Amino acid sequence: MSESGFVDAAALAEHEGAGSAGGIGYACFLLGARQVSGAEYFLDLLDFNTRKDSCVIVITGEGSIDEQTLAGKLPAAVARRSGSRPMIAVAGRSLLPRERWSEMALTRVYTLAEYTDRDSSKDPELSAALLKQIGQDIGTTLL
Repeated sequence: MSESGFVDAAALAEHEGAGSAGGIGYACFLLGARQVSGAEYFLDLLDFNTRKDSCVIVITGEGSIDEQTLAGKLPAAVARRSGSRPMIAVAGRSLLPRERWSEMALTRVYTLAEYTDRDSSKDPELSAALLKQIGQDIGTTLL
């Protein structure tokens, strides 16, 4: 709100997130919405903090683990909340070097790209088969 009591539409247009989804963010700001982290919102919605207490290990996923992941995407939010539990990430690909995994407390990253030379992003059946294999491999390492 401006000093006159009216919404400062020009200022809202400059607000981070206003251009999201073709301007839907701007419309939401005009209607009085507040911006929150999507990852944090959904972790709260799913009562992650309570549920993690019964977990020995945490497994999270992402399409691509990269610099943006460190900036607040779901795996980074999960890592912040997981405490000292070992954390594994499953992703389509990872552009984050192994020496940077510790920034998210990742103990291991499994990628579909490690399991095939084909483009799994365009082949749901291949993705499903690779994820099943990764799940089995994770299970084997935990036994």
